[in-house]
Amino acid sequence: MKITAINGRFSRPIYLPTDHFVIRDELDKLRADGDTKLHIKINVCNEVGKLVGKEFDTDLYKMNFLADRIETDDPKRNIQMAALLTVKSERTVDELIRMTYSDSVSVYPCRSYEELGEMVIDNELLPGLNHVPDSLLPLLDREQVGKRFAEQENGVFANGYYCLPTEYVELQINVEIAKPKDIFFSLILVPYGKDLDQYGQRFDLPCSKETLEQFASECGVSLDKMNYYSLRSSIPLMYDPLSVTALNDLAVCLAALENDEFVKLKAVMQTMPALNTQHTMELITHLNEYDLDRQVRNSDDYGYSYLEKFLPPEFSPRVFEDTDLTEVGDEVLLFKRGQITTYGAISGKGEQLYTPIVDKPVLDEYEDEDESEDECEDMGMGGDLMKKTISVQIPEEKLSAIEMYLEQRNTTLAAELDKQVEQIYSKVVPQNVREYIDMMAKQPKRRPRKPAEGTDSSEQ
Repeated sequence: MKITAINGRFSRPIYLPTDHFVIRDELDKLRADGDTKLHIKINVCNEVGKLVGKEFDTDLYKMNFLADRIETDDPKRNIQMAALLTVKSERTVDELIRMTYSDSVSVYPCRSYEELGEMVIDNELLPGLNHVPDSLLPLLDREQVGKRFAEQENGVFANGYYCLPTEYVELQINVEIAKPKDIFFSLILVPYGKDLDQYGQRFDLPCSKETLEQFASECGVSLDKMNYYSLRSSIPLMYDPLSVTALNDLAVCLAALENDEFVKLKAVMQTMPALNTQHTMELITHLNEYDLDRQVRNSDDYGYSYLEKFLPPEFSPRVFEDTDLTEVGDEVLLFKRGQITTYGAISGKGEQLYTPIVDKPVLDEYEDEDESEDECEDMGMGGDLMKKTISVQIPEEKLSAIEMYLEQRNTTLAAELDKQVEQIYSKVVPQNVREYIDMMAKQPKRRPRKPAEGTDSSEQ
């Protein structure tokens, strides 16, 4: 089932059923702030086509439960639901859930009145057919017989079956979906070399360290001799944690965060993937150095919000309502070293989203421009990333030999070392981190404009 969940100005496409990690994350992206009741529209439902286009104001967890019931339920009950929706299209989510617990409706494999008429004649389901000679039965209009039978029984066709909705008995079930507890990671632990199905056990983190150690002890191994599988995470985890203990410690830290701080962390990690568990912990300690505006959906939104804060009080921002301010938002974000995330606009570290942008002083030493240009080239990668020099010690004889033979190949030691560093970089650094570094490197570096000759630089 594919739905669109709507909360005010925010909407998200969601595939159901899913786990509570995804639902919690989608609620954060919808800026629901703990309110799980949303406006939901069903866009796709292969099991019960009659649900497509239906709209509900309901709890997202409850809708997820309905989707799970429909996906895993007996196909006969889905046919029954389609038949009941044919008779009465407006239903509540609670009514739909109760339908998945009842199988009181009779269902026959007939796709048309003609097929239904054939079944009626073969089984003599219409009383009047008892008096028709067998020799005349082939002459009967099957379609008309089927229509007459359906009219008498108030039957309908649904999902390629003929059903009798009047037989439906609604079970009196109170549908209450409890909000799951805060779980930040879920995984299956199993000792090295042991069968996953036989020895594996699922743990939700955070949990007590004693619980993890007790399981390890029962397996006859230490905790660091455990493999983990099926890791589910509540944050954008782009690395494979090496230690279950460290992951549990991280879960404890996440549990201590307020929801706004937790969402800010996810926004930061969306723009700057953490390299390991320790790096994630460091991001948590520096969250107060980032600024997040969750009401921003895109660069246009941010551009409007930024201008609104700096316009004179008597100036109405409505003048910009029909103006695309995407470029304005992008330009300001570039100065703020920020980005638009699915959680809102996030600033760079140490920046504020809504502070004035002040031009940096213009350089006076334009006679040193060539030197500045060389310095910018040394910075490399768009001028945003400084290159650092490293030194290695090597015996003089070896160095001389290397340089001599490299010269014969028309290359240098520096060039070969550059190649080796790139190979190590590609091998060791995860792809998503490399992509992030490349993205940051492509951001243009702003340089002061040289004043025209004869112009006082103080006027710039």
